[in-house]
Amino acid sequence: MVPDTFPFSAAFEIKSFKIQEMKKMIFPMLLFVTVLISCSKHDSGNEQTINVSDLPKSVVSYVDNNYPAESIYKAATVRDRNVKYAVTLTSDEIVEFDKNGGFIADEMSFMHAGEHHHGKGHHHHGVPSDSLSTAVKTYISTNFAGYAIRHAETDSICSDGLVTQVVLFKQGIAPVKLYFNSAGTFLMQGSRVVSSDLPAAVKEAIATHYTGYTLTEKSEKYVLADNYSVEYFIFLIRGDARKHVIIKEDGTVVCDR
Repeated sequence: MVPDTFPFSAAFEIKSFKIQEMKKMIFPMLLFVTVLISCSKHDSGNEQTINVSDLPKSVVSYVDNNYPAESIYKAATVRDRNVKYAVTLTSDEIVEFDKNGGFIADEMSFMHAGEHHHGKGHHHHGVPSDSLSTAVKTYISTNFAGYAIRHAETDSICSDGLVTQVVLFKQGIAPVKLYFNSAGTFLMQGSRVVSSDLPAAVKEAIATHYTGYTLTEKSEKYVLADNYSVEYFIFLIRGDARKHVIIKEDGTVVCDR
C-alpha cells in the first residue's frame, strides 16, 4: 500500500512499471499457448475426406516407398497454411504433405478410436477384431489392459510367413503394433524408426549385401517375444525393384524378399 504522503507521480510510475512487467510475463505465455494450438492436430472442420485415388501420385508413391508394410485407410485435404493433404495409415500414423504432394511430417494419431474405412493397399487383408483368435485376444487383455483394438490385418513376413498385425489404442498413449503367428502366438512388437538412426552394423550389412539399393527414410524396429532380441525390417529400392529385408541388430541378415 502506498503511504498518503507518497508522491502521486511516483505511485503512478510504480503502477505502470508493474503493468509493463506483467505484460512481459503474459506475452510469452500467450505465445507458448498459440504455438501449442498451431502444432495440435488439425480440427476436423478443416479436413475433408477424399478417396485415396484422388491423392497426388507423389503422395501415394512416398507412402509406397517409405511405409510399404502399411496401407492408407483414410485420406483428406486440409485447410492449413502449410499442410494440404493428410493420410492415415493402418499403423495409425498420420503423414502430412504440402499442396505439391511433398512430404512434410509424420506422427502417431491420438484421435479417439472409431470405425475406419480401409483403403486397398499392398498385400494386406483386414481382419475384423471380433474374429481374432482367442489366443490373440487373451494375450492383449493380459498384457495391454485398457487398450482397444484399433486395426487388425494379415500380412506376410519372410521370417515368419503369414502373420496377424494388430494395432492397439489407448487414449493419450502412442498406439502399439503387435504381431502374432497363425497359431495366435505373440511374435514381436513393432515401432517406426528413422533409417538414418539404424545401428551401424545394420547399415554395414545393407552396404555389403545389397549394393546399388537405396535405403528408404523409414524402417521398422521389432522387439521379439523374449523382450531382448531386436531385428529391423528394412525397405530398399533400386530403380523399379523393391526389397524387404529383416536384419538383426548385430548385422546378421535373417531373410529378404
